[in-house]
Amino acid sequence: VLFRSNSLPLHRTLLSALSKNKKFWDLIGGCFRLLCEEYGALCGKGRRFCVSRVALSMMSTPKLGYLVDVVEECCIMVALDIVRGLNSVVVETNGWARPSPLVMEQCQEALSCLYYLLQRFPSKFTAVGIENGLIPTDSTLLEMVVTVILCILKSCAFSRDCFVAAGVSFCAALQVLLSPHELGFLILGAVFEQNVSSFVGNCDNAYKNAAAKVPYKGDLCFELRNFPPLSRLCLIRGILTAVSRTVLNFQFDLHKDELNGSCGDENDRRCVRTILYDAILPVLCKYCENPTDSHFNFHALTVMQICLQQIKTSILGEVFDLTSNFNPIPEDLGARIIRIVWNNLEDPLSQTVK
Repeated sequence: VLFRSNSLPLHRTLLSALSKNKKFWDLIGGCFRLLCEEYGALCGKGRRFCVSRVALSMMSTPKLGYLVDVVEECCIMVALDIVRGLNSVVVETNGWARPSPLVMEQCQEALSCLYYLLQRFPSKFTAVGIENGLIPTDSTLLEMVVTVILCILKSCAFSRDCFVAAGVSFCAALQVLLSPHELGFLILGAVFEQNVSSFVGNCDNAYKNAAAKVPYKGDLCFELRNFPPLSRLCLIRGILTAVSRTVLNFQFDLHKDELNGSCGDENDRRCVRTILYDAILPVLCKYCENPTDSHFNFHALTVMQICLQQIKTSILGEVFDLTSNFNPIPEDLGARIIRIVWNNLEDPLSQTVK
């Protein structure tokens, strides 16, 4: 009863009071464990997202750190509850159903919970030997997670908040298996279609190995390059949010043969490439300069604001090496950014991102 669906305010109030006495900690943890066992993905007794909604509520409630161990213990069951719920919504949308705003809110909450689990307990998603038939023998938990997130990002039926949460969760899922360098190669090569074979070192193989590490039955690179515009924008937002500034600012050296005898000028013949300045920023400029409508323009400006904030924080935090000859924002790119800001100062839709 403590964790039943539709009782979020109730169980938060009760938990906050009971948690003040340590003798109730085991009891509360046992209640959540029982909820996962009786209403999780294996039994399917509860409503959609029954377990994950409670988990997210618990994790976002102050002073409940003692429940972290219980959430970790039940992480797989919570993640499967999320995957099952999201898959059911995807199936409905594939049948041309239009989910209600409440369902969209539940999907967004489930994806937020998934992001927390991927960030906090990454080893749980790569564990082997999971018993009780929770996961099909021809699949893995991480593959199920990646697949359902890609299905959402490929769809046009989900809300903007769902796309944002899916983009962040996808980046978190990639980081479960990939090293920072591998993640950088995959983002540059698969998402932004940079020619990684022009980089110094055995980068082409590193890129292919990184793509092969991601568990997905399909062409991952093709999927990432062919998202609808809003989904692609939200994926970029996820990269800016979930990927470390070290990766965003890492300088990938180019072969001299690719420079045509010039290095570091402003004619796109630079000695190095970065994700933040050479991949994300030009794409965002293009989106802001050529929006499909005012709604898309608002979201593009929002992501541009996040990007500029990351640039500012990187420079102030000395993540970016200002002593190098690399000019992160050439004059022509800087002029484009200023023009975008100027042209949107009076746009009422951009009030929240000014």
